[in-house]
Amino acid sequence: MQKRLIAAVLLTLGLVTVMAQSELTSVQLEASAWVKANAIPITSLNAESGLDDLEPVKTLVGDAKILALGEATHGTSEFFKLKHRMLEYLVKKQGFTVFAIEGSWASAFEINKYVMGGNDSIASPRSDKGGNARDLLNKYARVMWPWRVTEVLDLIEWMRVYNAQSDTAIKVQFTGFDMQEPVPAVDWLSDYLERAGSDQLARVEDLLGCIRFSLNNILAVSRYTSASVQGARTCENNIGIVKKILDNRRKTFEPKLGTLEFNQALQMQKVLGQASAYYTARFIMGDLFGAVVMRDEFMTQNVAWLAKNSGQNAKLVLWAHNGHVTFNPNMSLGWKPMGARLKERFGSSYKVFGFSFYTGDFYAQLLDSSDPTRTLAAAVLGLAANPSINRVPVPVENSYETVFHATGMPMFILGTQPQNDSSSGAKWLQGPHRLYLVPQNLPPFKTPPPDWISYDSRIGQDFDAVIYVDQTHPSTPL
Repeated sequence: MQKRLIAAVLLTLGLVTVMAQSELTSVQLEASAWVKANAIPITSLNAESGLDDLEPVKTLVGDAKILALGEATHGTSEFFKLKHRMLEYLVKKQGFTVFAIEGSWASAFEINKYVMGGNDSIASPRSDKGGNARDLLNKYARVMWPWRVTEVLDLIEWMRVYNAQSDTAIKVQFTGFDMQEPVPAVDWLSDYLERAGSDQLARVEDLLGCIRFSLNNILAVSRYTSASVQGARTCENNIGIVKKILDNRRKTFEPKLGTLEFNQALQMQKVLGQASAYYTARFIMGDLFGAVVMRDEFMTQNVAWLAKNSGQNAKLVLWAHNGHVTFNPNMSLGWKPMGARLKERFGSSYKVFGFSFYTGDFYAQLLDSSDPTRTLAAAVLGLAANPSINRVPVPVENSYETVFHATGMPMFILGTQPQNDSSSGAKWLQGPHRLYLVPQNLPPFKTPPPDWISYDSRIGQDFDAVIYVDQTHPSTPL
């Protein structure tokens, strides 16, 4: 982080420039030729355009039970479209059954109702009918603005149509694994207790009142952030009491609503406990680093729950930023990312496809101290949701993207684990070289400093494969 701040200051003073691409070295030319010979060309961005070009991906997927699809930015249309297309391939050809996004755990339940065939009317949080996909995204992806886009809407609509037309009993589920945005989780538990006919409904709603706030409700967040540490601990204790209420009434609830729903109720309570601990660290203790560490650990726990509770032959497709899905424990700025934790739990059953690009536009939150919706404080609090279109400079000379660009291939998939290959190209792939890793929040500079948007990567230690797009465009907001 110190290096990033120094780079930002130097750039402001005009002392740092981003190197434009020059002639490649002989080693880079050899590496580019090797990449071109070994990459899998992608012929289309769009789902339902045929899958023949993706057939070689089968070897890269292998025996994975959890396949994570990353992204180098949170706002690139091509990344989202290709992830949609990869989901289609993995569902139709590899038997994957669960889609899980870096989004609210409980909100995904409402979207899943639609995916599973719920009607198009706007349903209440306590309805089993689902709702209109566009309105559901606008309602439940308020904090995670990157998902309020046409590309995600198209994916949801595709899942609904696929499930309706599928000739098997197995449907593709839409799930989330983040603990943020607790309101839907409180509503889900209230609905569960109401359907179970519990006399504890009013008590539980009272206990959970401390955590029932939306992150884009500034007044509610202000009340939470002004609470004392003791008040936060009381809220965590209240959430613990809810677990005891569920445990004590298991013999009543489970026969009535089923084992799966009871386990979902326990997990929903756990997610609220995660949210409380995360918000306490982030808002009240001011420990942003500790909160970030917590979040990746909590997301790991939630993915593991999905893997265990989504059916005997469940296979998961994850959608998140490269920085979360990487299995390199040292890639992030001092904390172990979710992907590294999943690798420890699931071993070779966890595979990662990272994403990369050469140049193009994308959405990100551009920080601006003069605009209260764009300040660093707003971003830290999760309130900054006013993204703008941005563009990174041409990659630095010593980058993977420079060599990928030299292949002349507009899109491809490249395995990063070449076996028994002692060629110079395979050796070059081992790195280290710079690789784009663009955060959701960018500094207020026309040209972001390199240390803000890229890192020294040994790509085979980060991902099993990389999906590369040469020229990109911003995602399309709803």
